[in-house]
Amino acid sequence: MSDVDVSVIIPVHNRAHLIGDAIRSALNQDPGIRVEVIVIDDGSADGSAAAAQAVSPLVRVLRKDVAGGPAAARNMGLRIARGRYIAFLDSDDVYLPNRLSSALAY
Repeated sequence: MSDVDVSVIIPVHNRAHLIGDAIRSALNQDPGIRVEVIVIDDGSADGSAAAAQAVSPLVRVLRKDVAGGPAAARNMGLRIARGRYIAFLDSDDVYLPNRLSSALAY
């Protein structure tokens, strides 16, 4: 069994100024849920990967040199995810508190 309950996959392309809020919202979920955050930098030219890594050493950041679009980035994240469940989060969005625990309860 996995040591991670939910893998949150965040594709990002040129949103260094927003990625921190998205990551923090995923990391600040119910403390009873073990979350891994995976950010896939989809060929950004603005330092999105560095901005994501600066938020927390717990964030796994992978970088694609050539942009392939959000679906390709999500698929790349799926290949390395360790969670029992998968959740997607866009880089310009945030999770409300307890979003993941509500989804798991359902």
